Amino acid sequence: MKTYLLTLPFLFLAVFGVAQANDDCANATVLTFDVDNLISASFNDNDYSYSGVNPTCEGGSPEDAWYSFVMPFNGNIYVQASSSSSTEYAIYDACGGNEEGCISRGAHVFSLLSGQTYYLQVFRTTGTSGNVTFTIEAVPEIMNDDCANAEALPAFDMDNITSATFNTSGATPSGVSPSCEAGSPRDGWYSFVMPFDGNIYYQARSSSSSEIAIYDACGGTEVGCISRGAHVFSLTGGQTYYVQAFRTTGTDGQMTFNIEAVPEITNDDCASAEALPAFDMDNVTSATFNTSGATPSGVSPSCETGSPRDGWYSFVMPFDGNIYYQANSSSSSEIAIYDACGGTEVGCISRGAHVFSLTGGQTYYVQAFRTTGTDGNMTFNIEAVPEITNDDCASAEALPAFDGANVTSATFNTSGATPSGINPSCESGNQRDGWYSFVMPFDGNIYYQTSSSSNAEISVYDACGGAEVGCISRGAHVFNLVGGQTYFLQAFRSTGTDGVMTFIIEAVPAITNDDCASAEALPAFDGASVTSATFNTSGATPSGVSPSCESGNQRDGWYSFVMPFDGNIYYQTSSSSNAEISVYDACGGAEVGCVSRGAHIFNLVGGQTYFVQAFRSTGTDGVMTFNIEAVPAITNDDCASAESIVFDMNNEASLTFNTSGATPSGVSPSCESGNPRDGWYSFISPISGSYAITSSGNTEYAVYDACGGNELACGKDITVSNIVDGQEYFIQAYRTFGTDGEMTFTLTPTITPISDGTVGLCETIPSITIDGASGNNMEWVQFVDSAGELVAAINANGSDLGQVDMELYIDAMDTRTFNAAPYLRRTVNISPEFQPIDISVDVRIYILEDEFNDLAAADDNISSIDDLSLIKQSGAACADGLDGLGEFFTVSSAAYRMVDYTIEASINSFSTFTGGSFTSLPVELTAFDGVATDAGNALSWSTASEENTEAFIVERSTTGLGQWQEIGRVAAVGFSAVAQSYEFVDVAPSLSAYYRLQIVDFDGYTEYSDIIFIEQETLAELRVWPNPARDVLSVAGSVSEVEVLDVRGRVLITSNDAQNIDVSSLPRGLYFLRIDGQTLKFVKE
Repeated sequence: MKTYLLTLPFLFLAVFGVAQANDDCANATVLTFDVDNLISASFNDNDYSYSGVNPTCEGGSPEDAWYSFVMPFNGNIYVQASSSSSTEYAIYDACGGNEEGCISRGAHVFSLLSGQTYYLQVFRTTGTSGNVTFTIEAVPEIMNDDCANAEALPAFDMDNITSATFNTSGATPSGVSPSCEAGSPRDGWYSFVMPFDGNIYYQARSSSSSEIAIYDACGGTEVGCISRGAHVFSLTGGQTYYVQAFRTTGTDGQMTFNIEAVPEITNDDCASAEALPAFDMDNVTSATFNTSGATPSGVSPSCETGSPRDGWYSFVMPFDGNIYYQANSSSSSEIAIYDACGGTEVGCISRGAHVFSLTGGQTYYVQAFRTTGTDGNMTFNIEAVPEITNDDCASAEALPAFDGANVTSATFNTSGATPSGINPSCESGNQRDGWYSFVMPFDGNIYYQTSSSSNAEISVYDACGGAEVGCISRGAHVFNLVGGQTYFLQAFRSTGTDGVMTFIIEAVPAITNDDCASAEALPAFDGASVTSATFNTSGATPSGVSPSCESGNQRDGWYSFVMPFDGNIYYQTSSSSNAEISVYDACGGAEVGCVSRGAHIFNLVGGQTYFVQAFRSTGTDGVMTFNIEAVPAITNDDCASAESIVFDMNNEASLTFNTSGATPSGVSPSCESGNPRDGWYSFISPISGSYAITSSGNTEYAVYDACGGNELACGKDITVSNIVDGQEYFIQAYRTFGTDGEMTFTLTPTITPISDGTVGLCETIPSITIDGASGNNMEWVQFVDSAGELVAAINANGSDLGQVDMELYIDAMDTRTFNAAPYLRRTVNISPEFQPIDISVDVRIYILEDEFNDLAAADDNISSIDDLSLIKQSGAACADGLDGLGEFFTVSSAAYRMVDYTIEASINSFSTFTGGSFTSLPVELTAFDGVATDAGNALSWSTASEENTEAFIVERSTTGLGQWQEIGRVAAVGFSAVAQSYEFVDVAPSLSAYYRLQIVDFDGYTEYSDIIFIEQETLAELRVWPNPARDVLSVAGSVSEVEVLDVRGRVLITSNDAQNIDVSSLPRGLYFLRIDGQTLKFVKE
C-alpha cells in the first residue's frame, strides 16, 4: 500500500485523477481472445489501489487491475508473455468465487471450462510497481493427456520415420514420472507398433528441452528415456509401445519430435562379422551401416573411451602391406583392426591414418564405430597398400637416368612405406619414406622442380648414413653437388598426409658467371639499343651481394655491358614477373639501381662498363631471360630545356619522345601522384582560342603559362582554353606512373577568328578593367566583339589602365587614303580610364588577310606584313580618317592562324589606331649618341641623307616609358645627299634622363629615333635589388628616405630603412623609388 504525503485537498485531487474503472472485480474490463487465442492488456499499478482480494501466491495487499474473459473451449490458460518478471496473475470462477490458480509468467492454470466467464486479477509482487503489459493464451486440452488415451503415431514412412506435434500447454501432468526428468511433467501420449526388431533413434525435435520416454505398456516397464540424438535399444517387431512426450521442467509450448525405427544389424559383434567386398583393382573396399541399428559389442577400442555402438567386418589381406583408412562419410567415424575375434588389436585409426605390417592371406576383423555422442549412417573405405621395396636407404631404388632436359622422376605411395628411422632436417618426426639413388651428371645443383602434392618433400644425402646435403620442398634447391657422385634421396610427405607421391628433380649445371668477378659480357646492343641474356637461376648459388630491392641473398647470375651513350637503362621485358636486376658501377662498387620489369636506372655514363646482377625474387627459380634497352637522355628533360614546337599550316603539331630517356624533372602535375619521367615542350601560340592535346595509351600532359608558372590544364586528352596568340606556353608530357616507352601526342587548335566588324559602323567592343587589383596588368588581355571574335589585345606591363573602352570601325572601301597614300580600312579606337604614366604599353591589332591584301595591292611600298607600321591618330573619333598628325610606330608582326595577321607596338598613350606604310620618312639616321658633361648632357646625331626633312625635335623623359617632354628643336638641312651632323646640349638635365628625336618632315609626318640613356656619376652609386622583387626590396648607397610610388605618382610606402623595404602587400606591376629627388624603377612580381 503506497503512502501519500499530500495534504487532504491535494489527496482528493490525486485519487480522483488516477482512479481506474477496472480497479476491482465488479468493474473488470472484458477481454476477448483473438484468432490465435491470445488476449493482451497494459496498465500501470500506480494508477490502481488494493481491491481487498488477497491472491494465494502473494502475501500482502497488492494494487491490482481486474479483467474478465470467456473461455473459448475446455482447456488451460498459459501466461505467454509479460513485460515484467514481477507480475503475477490469479484467476477466479466468479467475483468472490473460487481461485482457479495463481501463477507468474510461463505457468499454467488448468482445466477451465468452455463458455464460462473467468476473472483475472493482475498485480505486481510486493515492493515493485510500474507499467505492466501481458499476453495470455487459451490452449485447448489435448485428447491424449494420459497413456490410456494415447494417440497412435502415423505409420512409419519409407525411411522408417514417424513424428508428432502438440502443445504442452494443452496438457496436464499424467502422474507418470519418467526416469530422465524429475517430477511429473505436462505430457502427451502416443503409441506405435515396432515394424521390426531393432532400436528407436530420437532423430530430431523442435526444442532442445524436449524429451521422450518409451514404455512397453500403459503402467508397464519404461524401456528408455532419452533426448534428441539418443537411442532406445532392443525393441521387438510387432509389439505396441507407448511414448510419453514432454518438455523439461519450466519450459512449455509447441513440441515436434521425430523418431526413427532402425533394424538391428546382423554383424553386431565380431562373431557375426560381415565379410567386406573383395578389394577392387585399386585395392579398395568399403562398407556402409547405421550405428543406430547397432548395440555396443562390449569391445573397447584403444582410440575411443567406452564401448561404442559398433559393426563388425572381416577381410583377407591380399598381400603383405598396410591398410590406409582412405575416406569416410563422417569425421567422427573410426575403425579398429584385430588379428582375430578376441585377438590383438593391430591398430585403431581415424580417416587418413594407417595400420602397418599386415600379412598377406591373413583374415583381419574391422570394428567400425562412431565417436561417443554421434550416430547415424557410416560409410568407410579402406585401401590395401603393398609394401614398397625401397623402404630404407639400403634398399634405395635407382632413379631413371636423367633425360635430355636433365630431369628424372619417380612415383610411390607413402601408404606402402614405413618410417625408416631417418629424421630429415626439414620435417619433425619420423616419416613414412621411400628411398632413391642417382648419379649427378655434372657439377651443379638439384632443383626440386614439381611434385604431385604441395606437402611432398625430399632430403638428399651423400651416402646411406652420410651427411644430409639438403632437405627441401617443391621449388627449392640443393646446391654444389659433384658430378659423377652417387646421392641418396629420401622422399616423404609432411606429417599427417599420405598417398601417391610423384616428384621431379632437375640437375642444373653450375653457371660460369656466378659472381661479379666472373661476369659474362652481354651481347652488343643491337640497332634498337637492346641486349638480352638467358640463364637458369637453379644453376647459380648466392654470390653474397644483397641488392637493395630484394631481401636476402639471391641465386644470381652476373653480366657486364658498356653503356653506348649517356642515358638510362630500361628493363624492358623478362620471362618472369619475379625476375629482377641490379646494376653496379664496378664489382664491389656502388649500386646504380635495382629494378623489376618495366622500371629504369638513370644517368648512366656513355663508355663506362657496368655490371648487372640478375636474379629471381625469393622462393622462385628457373630459366630467366631479360632484355635491357639503353635509351639516350632526352635534351628537353626539364622546363628550362623545353623543345620548341613547330606548327604546320593547319596550326597543328605532332611530337614523339621516349619517356625511358627522361628523368623526373621534379615538377609534380596535379593529375598525377608522384614525380613522373617527363619531356618538356614550349610553343608561342600562333592562334587565340584553345588547343586539344590528344594521344593514345597511358599518356598525360600538364600545361603551364611559364616555367615555374601556373598550371593551366592537366590530364589525358585535355583541352587548354583561353590561349592567347603570341604567348609562350610549356607542355610537360609523361606517361602515367609505372608505364614507360615511346609516346606520341598531337596539338589540334580551336581558333578564335578575327572580327569582321560591321561595315560603316563604329561597333562598341565590351569593356575590360585592366589593373593590379584585377590581376591582369602584366599579361595580354584580349578584347573580343559580342560574337567572341578578336579585335585587339593589350599588355599594360604593370600600368593600371582602369576601365578600357574600345570601338571597331571597318570602312566600306577596300582601303582608306590620306594625301593619296592608302592605309587599312580597319581602325580601332582605344580609350582607357587612365593613360599610362612613365611606362610603355604594348598593343596588338588583329588584321584579316583580305584587308592586308587590299592594302598591299594599293601600296607599292608594302610587300609583306613586316612593311606595315602602326599609326596612332590622337584625338580622332572612331570613324575619323587620318589628317596627317598621327604618330607612326615600328611594329613586330606575325601571322595569325597562318592566314591572317597581327601587328604589335609599344605605345605611351591610347587613341585611334590603324596600319599603313607611312613610317618610312625620307631621312636616314646613322647615329644618335649622348654624354654627360659639366655643361650638361651633350647629344649628337648624324644623317646619311635627307629629303623634305623639316626639323629634329629633342624630347626627354625621366623613365623612358612615357611623359616625353620637348626640350629643344634643331632645324634640318632639309634636302641632302651627303652626311650631315647635328648637336644639342641639355643644360638642365636630371641626374638620369632618356632622350629621343622626333623627326618631322614638311608634310607633317613624323617618326621617332631609338632612345638613349645618360646618367650622372652621383646616381650610379644607387642600386636596387632584387629586381623584380617579391617581398623585400633593398637599395645600396647613401640613402636617408625612400618613397615607393605607383605609375600614377601616388606615394604608397615611405621607409627610413633602405635595406629592408617591405613590398609584399603591393599588387604585381611597375613601381618607382623616389630617393633624394632621384627616381629608380622596379617590378613587383
